[in-house]
Amino acid sequence: MRNDIAHGFDEAEADREARAERFGERADRAAGASKAAFAQARRIGSAIPFGQPVLVGHHSERRHRRDLARIDSSMRKGVEQDKRAEHYTHRAAAAASYEQHRKDPARTLRRLKELQATLRGLEKLLAGEPAFGSSWDITKPENVAELTRRHTGTAEEITHWRAVIAKAEADGVKLWSAADFTQGDYARSRGRWYEVLRVNRASLTVFGGPDIQPVIDRSTRTYSWDDRIPYDEITGRMSAQDMTARLAARS
Repeated sequence: MRNDIAHGFDEAEADREARAERFGERADRAAGASKAAFAQARRIGSAIPFGQPVLVGHHSERRHRRDLARIDSSMRKGVEQDKRAEHYTHRAAAAASYEQHRKDPARTLRRLKELQATLRGLEKLLAGEPAFGSSWDITKPENVAELTRRHTGTAEEITHWRAVIAKAEADGVKLWSAADFTQGDYARSRGRWYEVLRVNRASLTVFGGPDIQPVIDRSTRTYSWDDRIPYDEITGRMSAQDMTARLAARS
């Protein structure tokens, strides 16, 4: 059985995911209320002849003033609800944008790396080994309970974000890895192409800058050192043959 922190994380994520929908529903309700209020103001006003002043002392005076007050109230409500609809429309858009940003595959992969490192550290602490620059006295039950709580919560987060990555891949998002590259290929990152020197487990070794050129390879490199690009920062791949043809077409 999951503990409270794990369950709380799932609930918090579900709440974040539903936030844009909730704001959108509020915006729709407010827009509907605004439309109805303006319609009511028009309906009441249509019964009063255009330009008809209040006839002081006439039997219609009381009703006329009451209708004018109702028109004013309805118009105010319409404006208020219209502003409310605009407010929630902006909040719905912001929430949707934040959720999209939060679930960006590259960002999610980086988050997973951090969580996995945290999980390994917690496992060391539970084993009585130092981690994170400190150690915990695991002879104390309260320390073991706290570390176990953190470990379970971190594992739950990892499971959640792995599911996000799996969904992104199922939706057709390409997530790059060592299996996609060989020496001599070109990798796209930060809007530029880099020739691949070595394919590593977690990154590609490429020729060093400067990063002001569209293609950085052995013929255009300026720096004497090499750079490394993590796979979660890569947005494209091109073979050496395709790059040669592309550069020839531009010359």
